[in-house]
Amino acid sequence: MHRRRNARVSRPWVLPILAGALLATSACDGGSAGTAEPAKTATAADPQKAPQPQGPLSESRLKPMLLKAADLGPGYTEEPDDARDKDKYGVTGCPAVEKLSGGNGELKSAVQAKTGFAYNTDEAGMSEELDSDSPTALSTQLRTLYDAYAACPSFTITSGSSPIDVKAVKASVPELGDERYGIAMTMSGPGGTTIVKQIAIRKGNVAVFLMGSPGLVDKHIEKALNKVTTG
Repeated sequence: MHRRRNARVSRPWVLPILAGALLATSACDGGSAGTAEPAKTATAADPQKAPQPQGPLSESRLKPMLLKAADLGPGYTEEPDDARDKDKYGVTGCPAVEKLSGGNGELKSAVQAKTGFAYNTDEAGMSEELDSDSPTALSTQLRTLYDAYAACPSFTITSGSSPIDVKAVKASVPELGDERYGIAMTMSGPGGTTIVKQIAIRKGNVAVFLMGSPGLVDKHIEKALNKVTTG
């Protein structure tokens, strides 16, 4: 008999929403996390390349760059409102991440667009966020986020009365874009344990965040970036 486990932990496309509400978008809402070595892989842009756009894209230009179910192949269902889970989340056990989750607006990006996907009858999934701002502002935001992970790689996400313990470690990222970061988060709660991967890649004035089931994120991150660079 199939036993349905706690949705907070066993439905991976929900977890990126939960984690992303605190962590991915907090790269645009946080402050400095100190000088700890970032959990990242990053490279500077080649100065010989053609100049890149310096200002943020408009929302009308950014939204069409989001992935669609048709881009991913069979088995995907788009769930575009990744704010659909309205619970209030908090963070304990890590001051650096707690500061990010507070949403103090110090590093708010100019434009954001989001979507999400379930895969194969709810067994897996992922969410996507695009941020657009100046390259300098996006680079600062990404480093702030991943410095926080490096400064304190374990913490607890609270949602109602069900705490979720999180352990974050550096994850592999393909050599794409101007700057790139990867984190694998092991989330453990009352319903079990699952792993969520988050990759962020900045290309010029757009940063792509892809979060969710590790296999799906690895499979589609290049496609997500290509849609940004050709869109």
